[in-house]
Amino acid sequence: LGYATWAGMVFESGEASAPTDDFDGDGNDNFFEYAVGSDPKKNDAGQHVTMNAEREIWIKRPEGRQVSLKLEASDDLTSFATMVSGFEIVSAGPEELVFRITEAVTTPRFYRAVAE
Repeated sequence: LGYATWAGMVFESGEASAPTDDFDGDGNDNFFEYAVGSDPKKNDAGQHVTMNAEREIWIKRPEGRQVSLKLEASDDLTSFATMVSGFEIVSAGPEELVFRITEAVTTPRFYRAVAE
């Protein structure tokens, strides 16, 4: 299921349906909502990406979505950089992707998943 097909099923003509639009204003663009299977018309993306006390980031992956996911990190919530180390993939199953943060953290650090 590609993005264009999904968007055609979800949005009405004239609605903000571009991949970079954020129809529901929840901070997740439409492409990310497509990637994790959340409803772009409802603020529900927090149900599809979670982090636990073991510093594992769980990301739901609906079957057949044409996306890749990566982790980004920031010290200030303003400037994010793609992580190339400091994490491991714990699970890459068909329904979820789980990253575990392994980098040593001595100051506040923020993480986010990005769909491409």
